[in-house]
Amino acid sequence: MVAPLRKSRFRRRPSRGFTLVEVLLAAALSTFIVAAAFAVFFTAARLTRAGSYQVRFTAMARKSIQRISRHIERGKAVGVSSNGLDIIFINLTSGRFVYRDEDNNPATVADNKLIFYPNITQTNISETICTHVSPIGVEPMFAVIAASPNAARLSFHVGDGTNKVDAAFSGTGQGYQGVEVRFSATPRNLQRWYD
Repeated sequence: MVAPLRKSRFRRRPSRGFTLVEVLLAAALSTFIVAAAFAVFFTAARLTRAGSYQVRFTAMARKSIQRISRHIERGKAVGVSSNGLDIIFINLTSGRFVYRDEDNNPATVADNKLIFYPNITQTNISETICTHVSPIGVEPMFAVIAASPNAARLSFHVGDGTNKVDAAFSGTGQGYQGVEVRFSATPRNLQRWYD
C-alpha cells in the first residue's frame, strides 16, 4: 500500500528576480566603480609617462656630458667658432661640436641635435651627441672660460621645449620634463714641455 503524500509544513515561495530599483542601483554602483578605476589608471599612466621621460632626458644629458668631455679631453686646444665649438687634436686636425635645429624653431625640440664632426674637412662623418636639445635663454651654448682659455664651457637644455606650457605638444606627460646642462671640460693633451 502506498502512503499518501503529506503536505510539507514549509511552502516554497515562487522565485522572484531583482526589482527594477535593485537593478538600477547595482548598475549605478558598478558604473561608479569602473569610472573611478579608469580615472586612477589614466592618472597613473600620465604620471608614469612624465616620470619615464624625465629619467630618459636626464640619462641623455648625462651621456652627452660624458661624450663631449671625452672628445674635448682628447684635444690640445679649444676655441669657439661662429656656429660651434672647435677642438684641435694632437695630429692638428680639427673637430667641431655644432647645434643643429632642423626646422629653425628651438621650441620644437624633437629635431634639435648636438652633433660632433671628428674632422671638419669631412662633413659627411658625424656623431649625434644628443637630441631634444635647446639653448638656455640667451646664454651661449658654447664658450671658452675667460680665466682659463684652454677650458670650454657648454650649456644647453635637454627635454621639452622651454616656451610650451601644455604637455600635449611633445607627448612627454603632465608637466615640464627636462634638465639644464652646464659644465666645462679641458683638453688633456696640451703638450707643454719644460726644460
